[in-house]
Amino acid sequence: MKIKMSEFVTVDIPQGRLRGKRVTSDATGVSYYSFQGIPYAKPPVGPLRFKPPEDPEPWTGTRDALAEGPICVQGDMFSGELVGDEDCLFLNVYTPQLATRSPKPVMVWIHGGKFSMGSGNTNLFGPDFLVAEEVVLVTINYRLGALGFLYLEGCDVTGNNGLRDQVMALKWVRDNIAQFGGDPGNVTIFGESAGGASVHYLTLSPLASGLFHRAIAQSGSVFIGGCNVPVGAANQRARRLARALGCRSEDPRQVAACLRSVPAEQLVADKAKARDNQELHGAILDQFFPSHETGPEAFLPDSPRRLLESGLFSKVPFITGVTSAEGKVKLFDSSYRLKFPEIDQNFTSVLPMELSDNLDVETCNEIANVVKKFYFGEKHLCEDTVAEFIEMQSDVEFVFAAHETLQLHARWSQLPVFAYLFDHEPAPGSGFLHTVVEDVPGVPHAGELPFLFRGSEYRDFPPGAPDAATRGSMVKLWTQFAKTGNPSSDAVQVTWIPATKEKLSYLKINGGFKMETDMFKRRTQFWEKLYEKYLPRKN
Repeated sequence: MKIKMSEFVTVDIPQGRLRGKRVTSDATGVSYYSFQGIPYAKPPVGPLRFKPPEDPEPWTGTRDALAEGPICVQGDMFSGELVGDEDCLFLNVYTPQLATRSPKPVMVWIHGGKFSMGSGNTNLFGPDFLVAEEVVLVTINYRLGALGFLYLEGCDVTGNNGLRDQVMALKWVRDNIAQFGGDPGNVTIFGESAGGASVHYLTLSPLASGLFHRAIAQSGSVFIGGCNVPVGAANQRARRLARALGCRSEDPRQVAACLRSVPAEQLVADKAKARDNQELHGAILDQFFPSHETGPEAFLPDSPRRLLESGLFSKVPFITGVTSAEGKVKLFDSSYRLKFPEIDQNFTSVLPMELSDNLDVETCNEIANVVKKFYFGEKHLCEDTVAEFIEMQSDVEFVFAAHETLQLHARWSQLPVFAYLFDHEPAPGSGFLHTVVEDVPGVPHAGELPFLFRGSEYRDFPPGAPDAATRGSMVKLWTQFAKTGNPSSDAVQVTWIPATKEKLSYLKINGGFKMETDMFKRRTQFWEKLYEKYLPRKN
């Protein structure tokens, strides 16, 4: 798109003047203002690597905010190619208006990608549909992999820096969004997968308290398998990676100095060297994840489970939910099917890490047999039981995590807690980023994203088609929640009933919109009884 000089606009913030542009969406016909590549923190390079983010530096003159900033160093989620830059702490603002006496609600999007890939860029997260509903959309980058989540005890390497980046971005929103027509007193954080887990983490962190007022965790929770690492394991992974990169000192301060001298790309390229043999063959998603800390500036002062079971989290209106076939994510890589015989002989590899980390080998083998019988009966894992495998993986990684999250928030929060199940499959070839196991029904992990965002990686839905109607309704529900804390909308003709500790109501999205109760009840009850027997929860 060519931008005429008359379409440029400027905004002043404490760091200096920004030049953005006015854009008219060819999807909605609605005009909005776009400011991209805004630095919200000082570049986390050199001595600032592995440290909390610092305030951004000012600039002189007018800084162009006409293009997205560099993404963080990562293996590209599509090609696997090493891409990105260590100087990557940028955000984008899309707004229907500039500074005004009638500020708009703000929605801050946190991307997913296993805490190791992704960005806030428009190839997946274009603002067209959300901004058309009169909200301000902010999308962010945050440090990933070892650069964002490596933790080493005994030195100045802090953990959870990727999450601390998100806090810094929220502080930037608090301090600056009014200049872009947004309301700093009405901020909704929302994200999917690792972004949904990030949203959930932010509700637990005292560092983020007061920086947001509503939250939506899509297919993400602090309970997702492997996305929370005990401090000891995090420290061991850092040590293993350091040794593999030639940093062999026993003094953690020297190890930290050595790791700061390694090219950022090498830290990412060699990340698998942080795993031990058990992790290489287990269900671990990646190597570097959030972990709880100690000290007055800890992002996460205790384990997520203890914080949630004690009611120690931000009580804000909250939405959580899943897609109907989350487990298809395992099969995005077609070569994964080659592992079926190995998994069939070693079902402990698919157990939730909370079980395998806390129970002995004999007990884990016993549990694995129980799990296998529940999902497969007397059958084996093979091409004929792919549907059963998808159901099991959905529960192990996402469904039961969302179930526990919903229960705990409904138990402790006095503000409404909403749940959903997204089960709208787009017409073949018309809308979704991935084509995965088409002969098995259900929406895969991330399948709701094209129903909220526009992106070059998605194919547009034909106007007037059921997919476009569902997208319009989804956008209405999400933006209505951002505006009021209640997603119910006259435009959608559904009353979204909150869940309570007595009744776990949820909205089923499947062409239409219908309230139901006890999502996947048989399966969640199975896991509740299993944990009650082998690893009892706190009452």
